[in-house]
Amino acid sequence: MRDITTFADAYVLLFGLVCALQLDYPKKLVGTFTFFQKVLMGLDDGAPLKPSLLSLKNYLLSIVLYSDYLFLTC
Repeated sequence: MRDITTFADAYVLLFGLVCALQLDYPKKLVGTFTFFQKVLMGLDDGAPLKPSLLSLKNYLLSIVLYSDYLFLTC
């Protein structure tokens, strides 16, 4: 457990265990796990994103693109 030093390491370990043991996501965290799986990790299962997750993805993408635009124009 001492080798888990970051949130990213902990999440990948948890996600790997959920997948390896073929467990369902915790009910209260289904949206979070789905967002991480589909958007951040790029693992697509063929099902479309729920509208709330799609709007979050688009919002975050717009922030990234806007910050890149500001960086390039300075």
